[in-house]
Amino acid sequence: MRRAFPEAVETYEHLIDSMTNHPKDRHVLAPAVAAEADVIVTLNTVLSAQAARTTRPPMSLADKLNRLAPHVPAFVGAIRAVAPADDASPPA
Repeated sequence: MRRAFPEAVETYEHLIDSMTNHPKDRHVLAPAVAAEADVIVTLNTVLSAQAARTTRPPMSLADKLNRLAPHVPAFVGAIRAVAPADDASPPA
């Protein structure tokens, strides 16, 4: 990335150790903090896995997003934009 876009790469390495999230995810959060990002969207299955583990009552990804929407609408919108339609559709 630095070779291709040297002017676009923000230095963030100094922030990694100060991140308080999971150590394996700090390399994702640090550049987002440096860039003052509003939303971080990664290609993983964390939300789907969380929804599947929620058993009282059972939740789909769409259910989980619907519950998050009032609190973090931009995040939910970003997830819905990239998630499969059946998995993340808003309520009808």
